[in-house]
Amino acid sequence: GGMTKYSDIRLLNFEIPNHWNLNYENDPFANLGLDMLYRINSNSTMTLTLNPDFGQVEADADTIELLDTERFLPERRPFFSEGSELLRMPHRLYYSRRFTDIQAGAKLSGEYKDFNVAFLNIQGETVHGSTREGNSSVFRAVQNIGMKSSLGYYLNNSEFKDGHSHVVSSDGFFFLNEDLRLGYQATLADDKIVDPSGSTIKDSTDYLGFVSLSWEKYPWEIHATYTAITDEFDPDLGLIFRR
Repeated sequence: GGMTKYSDIRLLNFEIPNHWNLNYENDPFANLGLDMLYRINSNSTMTLTLNPDFGQVEADADTIELLDTERFLPERRPFFSEGSELLRMPHRLYYSRRFTDIQAGAKLSGEYKDFNVAFLNIQGETVHGSTREGNSSVFRAVQNIGMKSSLGYYLNNSEFKDGHSHVVSSDGFFFLNEDLRLGYQATLADDKIVDPSGSTIKDSTDYLGFVSLSWEKYPWEIHATYTAITDEFDPDLGLIFRR
């Protein structure tokens, strides 16, 4: 029910066993999930989730993939899909489908002057080749420049039991005139993975650089792009298509 005209709390799931065993041969259990939305003001919202149940979310369509790259799956979970357009970048450093078994999460998004801002903190498991457990923080800000141009900032700090993934990035696009647009992305990633025996599997600092120049005047379009990327660039929350 609504707490105020700006807030909403929903009980996602509450589960108890079908039969209580009075001899205590089996332990009774309860499973509680909670979802809370709080509107700070007309331009900002805060979302909290505890032990979310995504069992009612529409399943992914079955497809046959013939490519040698990982398949991209659209996000259908409301906690991640709402406001996800702010986290779009030329190269996808944030892919919310990496988060699987989520214990708790918090999200804050809103507008301040010329900035659109989003912050997420997730406690749980991520899957990127292997499953890793820990805490991930994501910050994204997009600054509007003039009527069409923008400048973006991205930070990710993921601390796992078997290492870490740290990413800092900047991207943007600028209209040089009505028809000519310049875009770029510059990213630095530091990743470390340690196996259970204590041996280091990966410990490297890698980068990605991208620049594009686009000219569009109906009915013509001309695009020129250049990407420089190191061999081991593959941040834990990212989806970087490699061939």
